Amino acid sequence: MAYLDTMLTPDEQILFRGSIHPIFIFNYAAISVGIFAAAVFVNYALFLFFPISVLMMHPYWTTDVMITNKRLMYKQGLVARNTQEIYLNKIESMSIIQGIFGRIFDYGTVRVHGVGIGEMDLPQNLEDPMAFKKALDQTRV
Repeated sequence: MAYLDTMLTPDEQILFRGSIHPIFIFNYAAISVGIFAAAVFVNYALFLFFPISVLMMHPYWTTDVMITNKRLMYKQGLVARNTQEIYLNKIESMSIIQGIFGRIFDYGTVRVHGVGIGEMDLPQNLEDPMAFKKALDQTRV
């Protein structure tokens, strides 16, 4: 069971669940291959390859964003955990930042602006930010 699922109250329902776009696993994999090649080339112990690869892919596996009927929640990290939440009635506005590749591959950064709390940055490279915005808009109506 995911961490955010354990934080739900009995009358809360999950309306949307988001994560980092899967295309970024290729970035982590490419870096891991580079580390492996360097380890082989320099004759370092290959047992360092696996833990470094896992650490490189850790943001993809440990990031979770959830919209419920009451609040927006965000969690990142496994051992050192960063969690943020905001109740839906405290959300004032939202902005989406997408570059050209974000538009092509459908990922972006979402910023939520809340009443009295300022800005809440959700993880960069969130998958399908427009669906996230649509889900958030539907809950606030």
